[in-house]
Amino acid sequence: MDLQREDGCTPLFIAAENGHAVVTKQLIEARCSIDRQTNNGATPLCIAAEKGDASVTKQLLEACCNMHLQMENGATPLFIAAQNAHAGVTNQLIEARCNINIPNVHGSTALHAAERMGHTAIATLIRNTRQKIAKSVARQVEEERLGLVSLLAAVPQEDWCRTWPA
Repeated sequence: MDLQREDGCTPLFIAAENGHAVVTKQLIEARCSIDRQTNNGATPLCIAAEKGDASVTKQLLEACCNMHLQMENGATPLFIAAQNAHAGVTNQLIEARCNINIPNVHGSTALHAAERMGHTAIATLIRNTRQKIAKSVARQVEEERLGLVSLLAAVPQEDWCRTWPA
């Protein structure tokens, strides 16, 4: 089931490449290796992203595949989907909380790829996701700061030197 051709392709990779959602599901249910990489580092998720196949992408994500594995050139499934104007798959990967900032070997991210190829809707989606993440992180930092302030306020000042680590 996990046998590889000379180029490293597995039956799951080939099923994903050809959009065979039923075969993909059967192989996943049979517990094949979902992250086995080809000789150039491509995974079944990479080829599903390249083809823009939302059904196969969904199955692989639900099977908890590693969406951050990079090909030899550093491309991730998100980079590939963005570069090829596959908005649906790009959105699926973002919704699955993939890291949008992983660069390829040239330092380009999925946002750079979308912009370079003129895929403005996908670039906007990624840019908006970056802004949401930044706001979320800022909110978490502020909540932690306020929590620490509240904690310090609860401790009488004369006890600070006894409770504060040396």
